[in-house]
Formats: sequence, C-alpha cells, structure tokens
Amino acid sequence: MDPISGDGYERDPRSVAKKAEAYLKSTGIGDTSSFGPEAEFFMFDDVRFAADPYQTGFELDCTELPSNTATEYESGNLGHRPRTKGGYFLSLLWTQHKILDLK
Repeated sequence: MDPISGDGYERDPRSVAKKAEAYLKSTGIGDTSSFGPEAEFFMFDDVRFAADPYQTGFELDCTELPSNTATEYESGNLGHRPRTKGGYFLSLLWTQHKILDLK
C-alpha cells in the first residue's frame, strides 16, 4: 500500500484481487470470490551465486530441468522433463523420492 495515498499498488496481488472482486460485483457476474496462494516449492541440485563489485548473478541447476534432456548422466538419462511452466502439481520423480523419507 502506498504510504502517502493509501492506494494499493497496481500489480500487488492483494490489490488485483480486490479489484477483481469489485469488478465481479459491479457487473453482476458474482457476489463472492475466493482467492488463495499457490503452493509451490523448488528443489535444486546446484545453486551458485556471485555478488562482487563487477559481477552479480546466479545459476540454478537440477537434473529435472528441461535444459537437461540431452545431458549425459552416469545412471543414464530417460529424457523425461517437465516443460517450462509445465511443472504444476507433478508427482515426485525418482530423483526426488528420498524427500519422502525425511523424518
């Protein structure tokens, strides 16, 4: 929220949700709406970052990234990777099965 005007920021999810709900009511499409967070998390095999005076950046890698379909692995590469933006609510792949055993 803008500290001076008290208005919500244009692209803030809360402001967008409030505007969407107001639109639904004003057009008669609906009188209630429900919005919730998108539950997600990310697991990486390698994370690198740099924050130097002349270089800033990061690099993420995971065997299940689409960019690794042609990568050679000692255990083989079945080539099954979720496409970019296609990894919603996937079941765990074999490389992630050990996370289920955490106690």
